Amino acid sequence: MQRAVEQIQGKGLEEIAQQEVFLPLGMVSSSYSWRDDYDSLAVSGFNRDGQDRRKGNFPRANAAYTLRTTASDYMKFLEALSRGTGLGKESRIAIFTPVVQAVRYAGKPRDCDQRIFWGLGVGIEKHQKLGEVVFHWGDNGTFRSLFLVVPAKGLQPKRILVYFTNSQAGHDVISDITSLFFNNKEPLAIDQWVNENE
Repeated sequence: MQRAVEQIQGKGLEEIAQQEVFLPLGMVSSSYSWRDDYDSLAVSGFNRDGQDRRKGNFPRANAAYTLRTTASDYMKFLEALSRGTGLGKESRIAIFTPVVQAVRYAGKPRDCDQRIFWGLGVGIEKHQKLGEVVFHWGDNGTFRSLFLVVPAKGLQPKRILVYFTNSQAGHDVISDITSLFFNNKEPLAIDQWVNENE
């Protein structure tokens, strides 16, 4: 998809992202390409044994795994996404509509799969208390991330949680952090969906 967009636009991923997303949203710390200031700002990733696995300086921009950002920058993106900023009505509907069940391991469905669906580019968990929770997770080995957008419901406003870790154990915190942040008694299925292997 990245290569197709670059071909159509006649520009590289970094230039497109800066023009279309980062600059308009004020995401000044974000880039798909390694910047000189990352030499001092970026942190190393650590495996489960505590071994330093380096900073992950990739040679070229890749939409799937080279985004460098901060939680505050990324929150700007999530606020814009949840409002539909820069999106047409049809695109916004496509992103936030659960379309197909997200079975992570083909031929080996799990209980958690019953509550997880794909929208356009995001996962959507149908949670009994929280509603349709939009999420996306990242896993670059020793760097793990997650965002969750819980829709406004009744008197409860929309809530957004985003975290970034530099540990292979980064997703071990999903249940603990989400229950603290959202005060949900029923665990989110995303924890099992992400963390439990076949």
